[in-house]
Amino acid sequence: MRYRLTYRFENTHGVPVQLYLSLPQDRPGQRVRELRLSRRPNATYAAGENTIATFPLAPNETIHLTAHLELTPPTPRAAPFPQAALQGDPLSPLTPEIVALAEKITQGAATPEERLARIVAHLAQRLNPAPPPRARGATHTLRRGAGDAVEYALLLVVLARAAGLPARAVFGALAGPTRPHAWAEVYLGGAWRAVDPFLYQALQHHPAHRLTLNTRLSTTAYLHTHEGRRVAFSIGVFPPLRRADPPHQVPGHAERVLVAERPLAWGYETEAGTAPFLHPAYVLALGESQAPAQPEAWSGAWRLEPEGWRGLVDRALPWARGAALSAGLLALLGFPLPPLLSTPLYAVYLASLALQQGVGWARLLLSPRLTDRLHAAEAGLFQGFLLFVLLQQAPLAWGLGYAALFLANRLRP
Repeated sequence: MRYRLTYRFENTHGVPVQLYLSLPQDRPGQRVRELRLSRRPNATYAAGENTIATFPLAPNETIHLTAHLELTPPTPRAAPFPQAALQGDPLSPLTPEIVALAEKITQGAATPEERLARIVAHLAQRLNPAPPPRARGATHTLRRGAGDAVEYALLLVVLARAAGLPARAVFGALAGPTRPHAWAEVYLGGAWRAVDPFLYQALQHHPAHRLTLNTRLSTTAYLHTHEGRRVAFSIGVFPPLRRADPPHQVPGHAERVLVAERPLAWGYETEAGTAPFLHPAYVLALGESQAPAQPEAWSGAWRLEPEGWRGLVDRALPWARGAALSAGLLALLGFPLPPLLSTPLYAVYLASLALQQGVGWARLLLSPRLTDRLHAAEAGLFQGFLLFVLLQQAPLAWGLGYAALFLANRLRP
């Protein structure tokens, strides 16, 4: 499917900055049809499988990137054996604790695929989703028992390496406005295979996420592929940063993140001449930043959306949903819209919803898991109840049925 990626970074820091931006590259499941930058980079260089563009930016200067992409579920492509992907790194160190845990999890596993499946299942049971932490890396995530998609990926990478499976982290984004995401790639059968422990857990524990992803993939498919609605910005950790600017004093109030067991003033310092990762950018402020403490100030903002009619549906659905729900609320308050207006309004909303979430809903409905089918029933009951409200025929049974399923699906352990 064809997607359009738009990225924007504005220097709101009040001082000059150096922007290091990882450009999307051709790779399995991702083909770059066209890429445009609003200005030529100061330099472009290769770092592993990444291409990094550098931009010195004056205050208030802006960089725009537009890329037209062909995104599909990745097909494994033969690659040489990556010996380096078996070694630890500061974010995923092969500590005795990690090695012992990997041996315990994979004990008795007959194949590499089984070892990987056990590791992902263990993470799904042990970890809880959480905002990006101040202490980054696999060992901190293991002790904390929580993290964002980046932390899930880093912990999977090191456990896979400890179990003899070459692995690396991938930093990218899901379709939509600024939805940063990360996953792993594990080397199996002579090729890299995408493994997403974060979405594996999300779909297993919260089936309604399938509606947002609109995917027909099973949960276990995320052990070796993904839905093909994401972009990869960069591969691996600690890409080198080429900079000519001399070091400068770090402000005392600068936010410090624990990286590789060392406090790092994010946006002011490098880790031995590297960035921890590019997601998709790393910014070095050449003075005391005046920017607000917002992620966009340090990484930029972007949007990944389908092209053509699917893009129109994506943009229309929020408006159609808002209009339909507003009409339903007015009807409940005793101010219904005329049927000649409310019925077409609901039809447009339902058609947009079916195009965006229909595949995911059908997958839930046909799933052998009762939990999945109950989430599909909840979504169906809500749409039925909304229709009857708009038609001024809201039967109490529909509302009570929806409320009961809503509570049951969220209170179930």
